[in-house]
Amino acid sequence: MEKAITILSIHPLQINSETTDLFLEVTSAESLGSCKAVMESLVCGMCEKGVGVRQGRMVLEQVRVVDESGQLLVLYPSRTDLTGTNFDILRPQ
Repeated sequence: MEKAITILSIHPLQINSETTDLFLEVTSAESLGSCKAVMESLVCGMCEKGVGVRQGRMVLEQVRVVDESGQLLVLYPSRTDLTGTNFDILRPQ
C-alpha cells in the first residue's frame, strides 16, 4: 500500500520595510478546514513577527472562497476566524 504524502509549498516572499500589500493563497482539493488552519497559522505567525503590521495592527481583506464551479463555500476570514485583537478585517459592503 502506498504511503500518503502531505506537501506544503510556500513560494519565497520578498518583503521589506516598504511592502504594504501581500496576496496569500492556500489551496487544497481535500479540505477547506486544512486551508483555513494553514492560513490562520501563517497570518498569526506573520503578525507575531511584525510582518505586515502597521501601527500594531494587521489589515486583512475578506475574500470569497468558491469551489471549482464558482459556488460560494465561505467568506474568509469570517467573524469567527482570526479573532485576535491585532487584526482589522475589511469586509465587502
